[in-house]
Amino acid sequence: MGAMEPSQQPPSAPQPPHSLKKAAQRQHYQTLRRSQSAEDRARANDAIRKNISTLIRNLRAKRVAVYAADADEPGGVGLADYVLSLHCEVWLPVSLPQGVLEWGQFTGPESLTGKRYGIPEPAQPHYTSALLSELDLVFVPALAATARGIRLGKGGGYYDRALEHCHTPTALLLFEHEANQTIVTHPHDAACDWTITPGSIQANLIEPT
Repeated sequence: MGAMEPSQQPPSAPQPPHSLKKAAQRQHYQTLRRSQSAEDRARANDAIRKNISTLIRNLRAKRVAVYAADADEPGGVGLADYVLSLHCEVWLPVSLPQGVLEWGQFTGPESLTGKRYGIPEPAQPHYTSALLSELDLVFVPALAATARGIRLGKGGGYYDRALEHCHTPTALLLFEHEANQTIVTHPHDAACDWTITPGSIQANLIEPT
């Protein structure tokens, strides 16, 4: 797939020392996200969405899980609506206690009937994360990731649990300075197959080099 070759990465933002614990690294990347101007964020999100479309098209994905991105997250508000506009069947997560995710179908803003932890959620019925194995592609949120696609999440462990037995292709959405970083990792951290940034669709490395 020629369109998916990694492009040359621009200079990265300063990385936090590897010795910092995950909580400090999360704070570092969240601060960088909030520091972006509205104009820079809008340009980045437009490019990210175009790369989302390319990956969906090249993988011939029809059934897709995504998430309700907030204003600071890659892809931006309306991310689920955008994926729906690509003629995909779209599924969104529902956050339950003890770090468990379930999934409901998103058919448009009118299908969002709940909100937990400030995150919009789709109406019933909801299904366990076993559903992910029936889909074609899963978009996964992150604050940063390594070149192997091991992600730095927000700390709840929701996606690590949801993806534990999932073999469906997975893709991270990140801003340029968040990809190919050195972050604290643990054996249970889920690795994703693709990383989408404004400038590239990167196939992640299976083993470190």
